[in-house]
Amino acid sequence: VRRWLSHKRSTQEMLAEFKVQQCTCTVESDREVIYQKIAALMRATRRVDRTASIEDALEAFNLEVRTRMPTAFGGFLDDMSFRYYDYLFMGIPLVLAQSADYMAQS
Repeated sequence: VRRWLSHKRSTQEMLAEFKVQQCTCTVESDREVIYQKIAALMRATRRVDRTASIEDALEAFNLEVRTRMPTAFGGFLDDMSFRYYDYLFMGIPLVLAQSADYMAQS
């Protein structure tokens, strides 16, 4: 339960401080293309003016993520909470499986 709450808190903090410019890009040469696509999206949805720079569009995108995503994830994360009994019930098979593995190795 503590781990889940810690994960939830860190996810909310990460979203509150989100900057697309700090995201990891698996293929670094794709970064500029991704930025251009984000800028096109922000212009098409009129979040920024049609003549806005890529930098301005990225900042607008960052703001969208910071304001919209915590609410979206907050509801999702809250819906994922269980009662103590549920955690206990779900944990029993894991403990039994680990015990069986341990006994098999002995």
